Amino acid sequence: MRSGKPNPLAADIVHVREDCRNGADLAGRFSWRVGFPCGRVKMFDKNLVHAIIGGKDLDGSSTGLSVNLMLTRSHGSYSLTYSTSGPSDIRPPHPTFMRLFLGMPIPPELAQALTRLTRAIELPKGRWTAPENIHLTLVFLGKAAEPALPHIEHELSELNFAPFQLKLTSLNTFPRAGVLFAEVEPTCPLLHLQAKVAAGMARCHFALEDRPYHPHITLARFHGPLRLNKNQQALPPSLQSSFTAETVNLYRSNLTPTGPHYEILTQKEATKLNKPTTHA
Repeated sequence: MRSGKPNPLAADIVHVREDCRNGADLAGRFSWRVGFPCGRVKMFDKNLVHAIIGGKDLDGSSTGLSVNLMLTRSHGSYSLTYSTSGPSDIRPPHPTFMRLFLGMPIPPELAQALTRLTRAIELPKGRWTAPENIHLTLVFLGKAAEPALPHIEHELSELNFAPFQLKLTSLNTFPRAGVLFAEVEPTCPLLHLQAKVAAGMARCHFALEDRPYHPHITLARFHGPLRLNKNQQALPPSLQSSFTAETVNLYRSNLTPTGPHYEILTQKEATKLNKPTTHA
């Protein structure tokens, strides 16, 4: 920034976009952009700027925070490190985001049997779902901020349903997406439960899919299109027997070097009805 030329940082209103964060010590990297007004800025010299955020923090929250910024310029944008003056807890921490979904667990012996069956089929190289991760998804929430978690857990705690039977019918694929899955019979109790869970998540302000619910259990993903022939689609009778569904889990998807791991954050058990007492 040479003297005599207009200085964009000397304007009364400046604009900030955060590039990466370190909320623990309030140190980070920023680039100045046109977009969000956040206060007065005064130039002290070539490299040091003191930003008086006139009652607003850099993210727009009300603070009255003062910020010292060490400035460098690269390719038309101003990158800087900053330190603050004022109470250390004046700036709220940035929310943690999680990848969440609600679903029902599958009996471990069934998950193992599905894994053995599908890996015996001659298929292209793909990414297989670990047996411990195999489940029936009810509602996919996607990226959710940590403050939303208590609201999700409350809706789950209010959920009431009776145990019911689930049954696998065949193997199938979403051909274009390259997804291999087991079809689940869309019984009335399952569809009713899924609708109740979806309604609860809508009350938590999640934007849910408009398309009809298609119950299935994802077993593998492939890089290209995938189709099965009739013989490959058939399930042996041992895998077509019904099993009891009596738990809804809130899962968090954690990415690891070996693939995603699904962590159960909270559970809701079905309400088991007492059998009426019979008298002789």
